[in-house]
Amino acid sequence: MLNCPFKGMSKTHDGGYLFFGDKSNNRSLNQYMSEPNYSEYDNSWVMKLDSNLNKQWDKTILTIQAFETIALETLDGCYAVASLSGAPAGGDKTHQPQSGARIDYFILKFCMDTVTGIDENTSDVINIVTYPNPFTASLQIAIASPQVTEATFTLTNTIGQVIYHSKETQLAAGYTKSLDLSYLPKGVYFIEVKAQQGGKVVKRVVKE
Repeated sequence: MLNCPFKGMSKTHDGGYLFFGDKSNNRSLNQYMSEPNYSEYDNSWVMKLDSNLNKQWDKTILTIQAFETIALETLDGCYAVASLSGAPAGGDKTHQPQSGARIDYFILKFCMDTVTGIDENTSDVINIVTYPNPFTASLQIAIASPQVTEATFTLTNTIGQVIYHSKETQLAAGYTKSLDLSYLPKGVYFIEVKAQQGGKVVKRVVKE
């Protein structure tokens, strides 16, 4: 179990946890950090753990001053961080405080594409649209590139396990593939579609 002064914790869709707090020359956190403190003042900090409390990643939110940090996973599989701050714009904080306010909140949203080493990416050769996202049972994957007539579809979970794989040929323009994923547990997944021309696109989807 972790033994460090985090300010709080929230659960994630995949059964893991977000630990969050502030770090300012806090030596007790050094063993958990992948990034250094960027200033002598407080920076918000978020660390993601899996359901077995193994660290997956951590991220520093660069500010001149931040405290009372809260972090949550959003419905699209990204993350939102809110902190109290009286500092001017700088670093990841792009807006000035409200006029006359000594302290106010700032909120930042980010996505971590390296949680599993699987990057969410796009391609000039192939483009897809996934919907609904988040989904509860059925996921639709529409190929928005009419020149693609053959493609492979692969669905993986957050630890890289292949859940579904299929090669489709003789695809018509506007082809949409429907997957019944009602059996899957709630969490974040990645759909990869690779065209016969060699283009590949990866999208993050969330099962509710």
